[in-house]
Amino acid sequence: MAAHTETTLLLSLPAYSRIVTPRAFTFIKFTDGVWYNWANGTYGHAFNPLGRSGPFPDGSQAFTPNEKYPTYVKRGVTWLRTQPSERPFASSYQARQTVATQRGQGSSAATPHVLPQTPYHNGPVPTSDLVVKFNVSIASAENSQVEHSSRSAFSGELAVLEKVSIRFGFPCIEASDYKPKQHNLQRAHVPITRGYLASLVAREVSGRPVAFEDLLLIDVQRVSRGSLQPTIAVRSGA
Repeated sequence: MAAHTETTLLLSLPAYSRIVTPRAFTFIKFTDGVWYNWANGTYGHAFNPLGRSGPFPDGSQAFTPNEKYPTYVKRGVTWLRTQPSERPFASSYQARQTVATQRGQGSSAATPHVLPQTPYHNGPVPTSDLVVKFNVSIASAENSQVEHSSRSAFSGELAVLEKVSIRFGFPCIEASDYKPKQHNLQRAHVPITRGYLASLVAREVSGRPVAFEDLLLIDVQRVSRGSLQPTIAVRSGA
């Protein structure tokens, strides 16, 4: 995924690009190369990323002209490209071709290869329950065969929320066709376990166009207040 510093991104974006902050402040790049605050249909004061205005806040989104969806999102001090990889993701053959190519470039045969996804972003960046690590095969996840399977999956806000959505951003899935499912985070008023979370993800993956037996569940990341996005990889020996 392409990444930029804030300075390089602001300089490289074309005129009439816009940046929207998590608090819905909008800044538009004018033809003079300066970013201006846009409010109530008029331009306000100029935004100087290197001056006293400070940098754009974490979670801000950058849109190129006439685009409905963001092209970049800010994470920490870095701007990440949100567009999906151009590499195909539709069959086990294609996944294996990716592995073969990476091996030819000197990748370790023991290292799993993470499949590219478009990151999901909606609302403020979460601050708790950020990552649940697994590093198991999808087949093991399906059977809840994970380390500490009976422990609670979450210890922060997600331990008390009722529902969560599991989302995927594989390039082959069109946004209009993808309907994320909501899952209960409580079973008999008790937070779900690591084993149960792993099985939920495996069931979701089983409906995607992938070679199920070749896949690994690396982790599950919290990407918004009520959304989780699994990291899926293909085993090196596949």
